Amino acid sequence: MSLRARLSLALAILVLLLALGGSAGMMLVGRGDDARDRHEHELAKLVDVEQLRGVFRFEAATFRAFLLSGEETQLAAEEAARAEAEQLIGRLRAADLSVAETDQLDQVDQSADHWRLESVEPLIALRRTGDVGLVAAQFADFDSIDLFAAIEVNLGALRATISERAARSEDLADQAREDVTGLALAFLVVAVALVITVKLAGRRWLTRPILALASDVECLAPGDLDTVITGTGPPEIVALGTEIERMRRRVAAELEATLRSQEGLVQNATVLMSVRARLESAPELMPSGWSVSATLTPATGVVAGDCYDVAWVQQSRLGLVVVDVAGHGAESAVVALRAKELLRAAMRTYLDLGEGLRWVTRQLDGLEPDMFISAFVAILDTGTGSLEYLSAGHPPALLCAPGQVSDLPPTGPIIGPFEATWASGRATLKTGQALLVYTDGLTEVQDDDRNEYGLDRLRALASERFDDAEALVKRCLDETSAFSAGRGQDDITVVAVSRADV
Repeated sequence: MSLRARLSLALAILVLLLALGGSAGMMLVGRGDDARDRHEHELAKLVDVEQLRGVFRFEAATFRAFLLSGEETQLAAEEAARAEAEQLIGRLRAADLSVAETDQLDQVDQSADHWRLESVEPLIALRRTGDVGLVAAQFADFDSIDLFAAIEVNLGALRATISERAARSEDLADQAREDVTGLALAFLVVAVALVITVKLAGRRWLTRPILALASDVECLAPGDLDTVITGTGPPEIVALGTEIERMRRRVAAELEATLRSQEGLVQNATVLMSVRARLESAPELMPSGWSVSATLTPATGVVAGDCYDVAWVQQSRLGLVVVDVAGHGAESAVVALRAKELLRAAMRTYLDLGEGLRWVTRQLDGLEPDMFISAFVAILDTGTGSLEYLSAGHPPALLCAPGQVSDLPPTGPIIGPFEATWASGRATLKTGQALLVYTDGLTEVQDDDRNEYGLDRLRALASERFDDAEALVKRCLDETSAFSAGRGQDDITVVAVSRADV
């Protein structure tokens, strides 16, 4: 069998294993998602049951308060509680209850109606006559407490049934997670075994025949053209030996041509690397009159806890993301890049930036307790200059023009391992203005006396005249570098979008 056929067979086996593992993984993940959704549904029903219990208790309290005081305002509160209880019961009925849960909810509803009919309504009518003593006697005779206790008992039974279903759904979710973990471990074992197998096969199919061929070549004396070199092993190795033999017999005559070809390859490689560098550093195309520039300087090494993204979300709608993760280095860089990619996806998916950020925080639920993220997210309409932005605990972005600077303050708290909400703000980027977004590493650089550069100095710098976004970013970096006389203690990111005068 040829070497190509052997490698194709090994690749086919690998693709098959990946396909099977991926299909199984998607099935298990889907099952886990269904179980988690079901568990959340059961927990929501438990919340409604507990809220219903509280409403019933409040209704009973206002009823007793009316019996004691005779004030009609207490009856208004009692009637409001009764309406809220009916609304909660209706919501529970629409919540995909089991047969048992439906029966138990019916018992709760019936016991509540029985309590109101047999105790609440007669005693209310009697209290309105003004005979408090007779009301107290009738309250005891009607056994109002026992009638209300029946509601509590039926609610307890309903809660127990829902709790049991919630526990089962949680067990299913846990089992799904364990299945995914088991599949991952099994896939890892298979992958390791496959790597070992490929390594052994490669040694037999490639390494040994090639080493034998190399040994034959090394044993040749200079200028020896009588000995014939033959390869052993797969047909491709044999063909390689034959080709080496042919090349060996041409090498003397072609030495000069080979040297010239080598020099040409070196020159071409240099040109290609230069072109590639220019392509990688080229800015994204912007409409006429608009310019954008961005830079990131890590505090240490080559990776940072900062990152940024400037990309088109839709036609004429430019998305901008700046993320700053507490700390710097590889761990913070991974979190920052993950947050950036999630924010990019949220801008394309959610119409409301606040809703999108809440979705991002749910995806980042594995943050360490001391891991905090500040972020600035904006969508700029380059047709009108309108700007919708969201600032999560981020240093205030600046709308700047010669002689004037205004802040875009935070619209919500910093992102961390806690629940929070964010609002979005709006502004307009007029002609002659620029939007300057930065991380706190820019304003917190220190001079030799440990004085920080500060926001006031940055505002003064941004109020000076600038030609375009690139000039503004360069000015920020030059000024802070001269102020600190060296590298800062934190990562620095600066992004600017400029709209020229027309």
